[in-house]
Amino acid sequence: MHNGEEKKSHKLFNLLPNIPPSLGPIALIAFSALTVLVFLWGELVADPRIDVSQFDAGPIEKFDIGKIITLDELGFYLIGMEDGRIRAVDGRNEKSGCEVIYDRDDTRGISKNPLSITGVFLDRCSDSVWALTGDAISGANYPLRTPQVTYKRDAEGILHVWVEVITVLDR
Repeated sequence: MHNGEEKKSHKLFNLLPNIPPSLGPIALIAFSALTVLVFLWGELVADPRIDVSQFDAGPIEKFDIGKIITLDELGFYLIGMEDGRIRAVDGRNEKSGCEVIYDRDDTRGISKNPLSITGVFLDRCSDSVWALTGDAISGANYPLRTPQVTYKRDAEGILHVWVEVITVLDR
């Protein structure tokens, strides 16, 4: 390769000839500092105040399809779904702030309930009605909260139902 050809090919790859070579390390340091500042801001200033808790709802043997388990002390209902899973339903309507009431004889939820059983959740504050799965029927266009349900074995090997509740606290 001739000397003139080498210089010509070098110029083709140098797209920004007027930028000093020290700009790359400076940009890397600036980007790193910005990343650290964003992390610190997220940890110290923009605290989302999220509370995560779990509770053991008991051995899986006590759950049947279409059967409602009421956990009054925790404010939750658990129901066995037709596909064999367990669904947890929050007993509090987030929008009205009121506790929902389980009415086992109300027939408005039959089309949405497992095994077409009777029963709904009622909110007396907003006159809203939900199926036992937490799906809205009337009065509200949003479902009740349904926390994550997982399964874990205890020390004796018995499979238990665990409910994970994530709550955004007031700021």
